[in-house]
Amino acid sequence: SDRLGCPAIVTSTAIAAGLHALGARRVLALSPYTDDLDARLIAYFGAHGVTVTQVAKYRRTYPAGTTSRALGRTTPEELLEDVRRALAAAGPGIEGVMLACTAVRTADAIVPIEAATGLPVVSAVGATMWAVLRLAGMATAHPEHGRLFGIEALPDGYRAADP
Repeated sequence: SDRLGCPAIVTSTAIAAGLHALGARRVLALSPYTDDLDARLIAYFGAHGVTVTQVAKYRRTYPAGTTSRALGRTTPEELLEDVRRALAAAGPGIEGVMLACTAVRTADAIVPIEAATGLPVVSAVGATMWAVLRLAGMATAHPEHGRLFGIEALPDGYRAADP
């Protein structure tokens, strides 16, 4: 952000900020990525104080030949089923769900997944939008978009200094 002269954030950092804001330190992640990218995801979030206890796969994955366009056609109902399946295999102690990948359209799935599981859900696109709005000074809570959007500020350590 020093070079830009304005606050900035990237998706992975926005996800970490969102998980911290929600108090979710032990999370289940869903991913369409390859195993080597999933290992990097686990390491990245671990370095940011979030333990990814398991990476489960969406029903569509890049290793299986799915394109970003096809990932974008995943329905909220399919996402809910994928999360339920993954949680059933995850065991106890999960404090939140991370939906990785900006190609997956998650906006309409967040509230139903939170309602069905009782867990906060942070998606790649949702966390990015939440963080950018907070950095821009638009702190109005909108919990109708999920628990994360009910939080009005980035947690300490994620707030950008004024340019």
